[in-house]
Amino acid sequence: MVICDAVLEFPDKIEAAGNLAPEGFYDKTAMEKKIYPTMLMNFDQRRPGVAGWLCNKIFAKPLLERFFWSVDDSIVFSEDALCSYAAVLECEGIYICRSPLYHYRQHPNSVMHQYNGTNRYKNLLRAYIAQKEMLTMHGPAYLNQLQDFIAVNTITNLRNVLLFDKGTLLGKRFSQAKEFVSQPIISGALKDTMKKHSTRKERLKVFLARHKCMALLYLLFV
Repeated sequence: MVICDAVLEFPDKIEAAGNLAPEGFYDKTAMEKKIYPTMLMNFDQRRPGVAGWLCNKIFAKPLLERFFWSVDDSIVFSEDALCSYAAVLECEGIYICRSPLYHYRQHPNSVMHQYNGTNRYKNLLRAYIAQKEMLTMHGPAYLNQLQDFIAVNTITNLRNVLLFDKGTLLGKRFSQAKEFVSQPIISGALKDTMKKHSTRKERLKVFLARHKCMALLYLLFV
């Protein structure tokens, strides 16, 4: 597999994005030491060590076919990550190219930028469960990374829905958020990662989310 970086173009800015691993070739031994430990989440950086997109990767065809068709079509968030991370774990070598060879225009009307809580929370939960099922066969280290990913991703999505779901009354946004963080896979991730956060503000966000204090969390986001 070959993986490159990307450029994210928003309506008002352009950002570099992609991988945290240095450029170069990694055989299986090097992948186990330098890629896998932070593949799903580098907690210090608050983002994955390897971007989960399909669009910035070139696969050996048998590797892609093995995992591409196994992803449930009903999953609309992180469906590409289900395929790409499974392939990263199974492939024998990776070349990381840090050049931003993919230009990714961010559309405000895309699914990823729609913040309706009813749909977003349901789709996120479905994606988290599918990721856990996929990673379970590879051992507890990846499940620990998934916990970190879910915790960071949950806070980001709570912020987006609470602030930007303008079509839903604020009180309902609070109740939807409380129901979302009550799900075992999410409440467990928030509990297990709370002490990992290096700043008081980040720990406070997790504390308020864990204890379902959504009005206070909303004010903190504002």
